[in-house]
Amino acid sequence: MPSDPSEFHPDVKPRRRGAALDLSQAGQLPPHSIEAEQGVLGCLFLAPLESWERAATKIKDKEAFYDLRHQTLWQTVAGLVSDGAPIDLITVAERLQASGELEGVGGLAYVSGLQDAVPSASNLGYYLEIVHEKWVLRRIQKAAAEVQASIYQSRVTAAELVTRMGSVATELSEDASPKVDHGIQSAMEKALLLVEQHRQGRKKMLGLSTGLNFLDNITSGLQAHQYWVLAARPGGYKTALAMQIGDFVATEQREPVGVFSQEMDSPTLALRMLCSRAKVNFQAFRNGYMDTAAAQRLTTTASAWGSDKARGLGPAVMRIDETPGLYCEDLELKVHRMHREFGCKLFILDYLQLMQGKRAADYRGDNLVMQMSHASATILRLKKELPICFLVLAQENTNREKAEKDRKPMLSDLKDSQKPAQDADLVAFLYEPDMKSAIRNLNSKDEDKREIAKAQLSWLESGPVQALPPELRGDDWPEHLKRINLYVAKQRNGPTGDCRLVVVKPWMRLIDAYVGEEDGARRAGVAPQKGFGGGW
Repeated sequence: MPSDPSEFHPDVKPRRRGAALDLSQAGQLPPHSIEAEQGVLGCLFLAPLESWERAATKIKDKEAFYDLRHQTLWQTVAGLVSDGAPIDLITVAERLQASGELEGVGGLAYVSGLQDAVPSASNLGYYLEIVHEKWVLRRIQKAAAEVQASIYQSRVTAAELVTRMGSVATELSEDASPKVDHGIQSAMEKALLLVEQHRQGRKKMLGLSTGLNFLDNITSGLQAHQYWVLAARPGGYKTALAMQIGDFVATEQREPVGVFSQEMDSPTLALRMLCSRAKVNFQAFRNGYMDTAAAQRLTTTASAWGSDKARGLGPAVMRIDETPGLYCEDLELKVHRMHREFGCKLFILDYLQLMQGKRAADYRGDNLVMQMSHASATILRLKKELPICFLVLAQENTNREKAEKDRKPMLSDLKDSQKPAQDADLVAFLYEPDMKSAIRNLNSKDEDKREIAKAQLSWLESGPVQALPPELRGDDWPEHLKRINLYVAKQRNGPTGDCRLVVVKPWMRLIDAYVGEEDGARRAGVAPQKGFGGGW
């Protein structure tokens, strides 16, 4: 293929678009590949129908071509397709002649040379990738020049420039990784494949496992394009549960996880995860009491984040962003980057009330309700655009504490705004059931009260609790263990109800309160556990 289009016709010199940045003094031109552009156009003449369908999905604008001639030829071919006319040298030349542009593109000799220079239309995908990549780079170059010029305009604030840069970056990011639309036939085929797997007994949970039997059974796991809200009062173990789930997804399932921690720094989060997984007393560590065995367990546990050669897996990936007071624009850019660069499928946001809404100047006066609404709308848009799941933590207000005793949380108990409850696919609350009355009634003279109390405390004899060290479940078990419920108050595609859990306070870890006999099948998401209240 000729390196320069002028070689097709010695009397015509190629016309190129001006550079987005003035680099003439440095002798540089904007990013481009004349050869790849010639290759795309040549393929259109060799295999018109097949090549146009592929090329049109990748190139949305004639300016994807750097050479003005190629822009004219692309626009001409597009016009022929729109009119239902065939694409070949004769029809293209005739259309160019009618518009007076044939000589401007180098004449018939140049057009016919494009077809002769391409060995095969099978290389079209390679040419398209090059042309598209150079086009994105030129747009980045142009955007940078515009921002640089705007800096010297006194009426433009830094916040407005940052917002403008964020919008451009988001647009370019989406264009660099375009979405793929699937017909309903493709979706039906995938659905029937799942049906066939279940019919043959090869059952598989739809989403990523959370590591908790109860939660997996009621939710079918963390699924793509879902937005979960996990709410609790301050100190209600929501961060502990979220990071435990993130740790399980990253280390046991080797799926990358992104974490936005607006409250804690990454070393503290890492230490809490290590103590939880290694079953080391976190408070004892903070107080300076740690024996050699515990230190060794922490070291061994940390190795889980390395390469798992036994299973042929690479290192576990978790990206932690510590930016306090995230703006919606920042969150959007960071999520796109983490998904693109690291393949993150689960994103944890701790927590929603700390988000700052939009950065633009006209949103600076927003109250908390509006900020949360903007943040929730951003998360909703991201989970629809990308095949990811959001686990978003939120604060619960004080309504339940002021209400009747032992009332379950409701959607209206979310603090500051109801927009997240409306947008989310799943909303769950962590709350403590009343265990104090059960403990008091164990020694009651009333036989009925004693029986009820025994039933309420039966979790102390369950398999998961009995597997704990004896010192944690002795007579002073209330110092070490706490019953807690994760109440799924809303789920678009599943039931609602309580997931009964136990907090192992020294480890800051949550375990299932009960596990049925068919634990292996339940962990695969085959059969729901008994006791789920509510409905669909």
